[in-house]
Amino acid sequence: MRKTALVIAFICCLLPHKALAQMPPFGSIEISSGPVFNNHFPKAERMPSWIDGSLPAYSDSLRKADGMRMGLNFGLHYLKTINKNKAIRIGVQLSDYGFRRIRNSLGFGDSIHPQVGLVADFSQTGPRDVYYDVRYQMLEVPFSWVWNTDFRDRKREIQLHITGGFAPSYLFRHETIVRLRGFTTRDGIFNYRVSNTGYNARAFNLALTGGMRLDYAMDRRIHLLASPNIRIPLLAAATRPYERHRPWQFGIETGVIVRLGAIPSQGTQRN
Repeated sequence: MRKTALVIAFICCLLPHKALAQMPPFGSIEISSGPVFNNHFPKAERMPSWIDGSLPAYSDSLRKADGMRMGLNFGLHYLKTINKNKAIRIGVQLSDYGFRRIRNSLGFGDSIHPQVGLVADFSQTGPRDVYYDVRYQMLEVPFSWVWNTDFRDRKREIQLHITGGFAPSYLFRHETIVRLRGFTTRDGIFNYRVSNTGYNARAFNLALTGGMRLDYAMDRRIHLLASPNIRIPLLAAATRPYERHRPWQFGIETGVIVRLGAIPSQGTQRN
């Protein structure tokens, strides 16, 4: 997955593309949001003293315990035209990275989390599971190149673009949402928001980005955007004594494009 994403991002930055439709000559403002699927690349650093086994087995157990969690990104971007074939795009985005760690079948007296407490429920009507949704909320300044492709549906006014770039980021919130399944605490609470996650989170990072853009013309000035893309930070997002992990996300960015300045006629665009 990691190698494939890096190859896609690299190709996006190098391949030339022939244009069938012009970029907006004065650029455009884009407001977007969309769901993302988050996960990470865990790496075991050393064995915890209370766990028997080998380091590869511990790494494998981390991969099995961790899975995807959903997030939501928000962004405001400016697309600056270079020529009719390509443009650059820069903006500000709130990106929600992270992953979900699952512990199954907790027993009475087991620790849920230092800030939550122990399992104090004697009843056993089903499995007691805990979901730990680890979140890294990043403020990013994404920069990308945008190219037209040979595809354009003239009847429906749909254009396809290829994108590739990078996104410096700053961590402004790091937290874990602890979700109890099959039981509750003495307070009757199922969900806890924990600020002390136990990880040493990195404040700054840099992600590679790549994807596609579908541009649908509502009229000459207002367009709709749908953009599947992938983001992979280059550095580990966080560490703790026994492990480190680097997040990645795949999502679909949707939004509204407002073209600026004088807009070419439909006839000009189709030449």
